[in-house]
Order: sequence, then structure tokens, then C-alpha cells
Amino acid sequence: MKSRFLPLVGMLLVSSQALAAGADINVSSDAFRLSGDVPLPNRNILFDGSWLHHKDKGDTLSVGAYLTGKAAGGNRPLTAGLGTRLYYVHYDAGANEDGTNLTLGGFVRYQFPQLDRLAVGGTLFYAPSVLSFGDSDEFYEFESWVGYSVIRDAEVYLGFRRIKSDFDDGGDTMIDTGFHVGLRARF
Repeated sequence: MKSRFLPLVGMLLVSSQALAAGADINVSSDAFRLSGDVPLPNRNILFDGSWLHHKDKGDTLSVGAYLTGKAAGGNRPLTAGLGTRLYYVHYDAGANEDGTNLTLGGFVRYQFPQLDRLAVGGTLFYAPSVLSFGDSDEFYEFESWVGYSVIRDAEVYLGFRRIKSDFDDGGDTMIDTGFHVGLRARF
């Protein structure tokens, strides 16, 4: 399964990175994630895609679409996005299960006005059993981060992520949890 799965992942990442308005890579001792996002010109619509690989637990692919905009006024407003993200999880440890989850959720980002290089943000996505298919019965992802813009179009950040799925045979399974460091660039 893995040999058929990885070329597809590679093609998705190369094509999304070639068109990306933003790119992100983050790593921990057990996992790495590559992400890209593309805004729709003259609209408040954003598309993203990512690949997370955990060395012991497998791979997670996602694609999403969001309505984005300012959530507050000011020089550095609070920005947010609400939408949906489709996840595909191939769980390698133990039962070797696959699941697809259509999640609802969103993200926020706050740029501090007095410290314009410092920002915080987070994401939350959830799929109940009615929106979970294959071997998956439920899914959620939570992430929070604090970042510093080294240059105006690139920041380094420290984040915390928790991704969990409830599989038919494996029960509640933590796909990834813990701290990671990352680099995010805007084009």
C-alpha cells in the first residue's frame, strides 16, 4: 500500500507548492508535515493541502477550502477562516487501517500591533462519525502556535499539535501529539 500511496503524495505536494501563496514545513522527533495554501484572487477563499508523516503511525493527507477575512479591526487585525477539510488517514501501526473524514472547523491568526513580528494562531477541525468513512469513526485535529517573522515574508514558529482518530479495530488512536518547530513562507 505504501509504495502506491507515496507517489500520489509527492505529486500533490509538488503541484501545490508550485502554485503556493504560502508554504509550511514543520518537524518533531517523530513526524513532519508539509503544507501549501493558495488564495483565490479577488475573493476571500483559501485552499490548502498537507501531508503529515509519522514514523511509527503512518500518513495523513488533507485538502481544505475556507472563507477567510478580518475578524477584528486595527493595524494588525485578527484574521480567521471557516470551512471544511477532507482528511485521509493511513494508519500503519497495529491494525493497518484507512479512513476518510470530512471535517468542519477553521483557523485564527493574531498579529500583535505593538510587536508586529510576533503572531499567534491555531486551528481546530472535527468530524463526527456521520462524516467519517472507511475504518474511521471520528476524527479531530487541534493545533496552536506562536511565530516570529525573521523577515516580512517568512516566520519561524513553535507549535503544539494533537490529531486523533477513532478506528474500527484500533479504537481511539493518537495519530500525532506534541510540540514541533516550523518554517512558514509567503509568496
